[in-house]
Amino acid sequence: MRSIFNKRSDYSVTDWVAISFDKMWYPGEITDIENSDMKVKCMKRHGKNTFTLSEEDHYWYKGGEILCKLSTPAPLNARFFSLSELDFKTVTKLHEDMNK
Repeated sequence: MRSIFNKRSDYSVTDWVAISFDKMWYPGEITDIENSDMKVKCMKRHGKNTFTLSEEDHYWYKGGEILCKLSTPAPLNARFFSLSELDFKTVTKLHEDMNK
């Protein structure tokens, strides 16, 4: 499995990242960092590029599960968010390449 996670110093708490888990990818906000592991509060997918925040999806991920940094998702309304088109395309391509 290959990601573009470089080193822990490239990331900080409150950064947004894409993580790979169970052959899917999810955007999330880093809430804690320990060595190269990061605790990320992930969003749930609700359509192609639409996501909602999820209180229960808050787990530790290893550096190799982090695909890349993201821009902060843009709110569509009070519940739903979307990624920039560039972030969405970049993460989709990285995730496809990772799972070949």
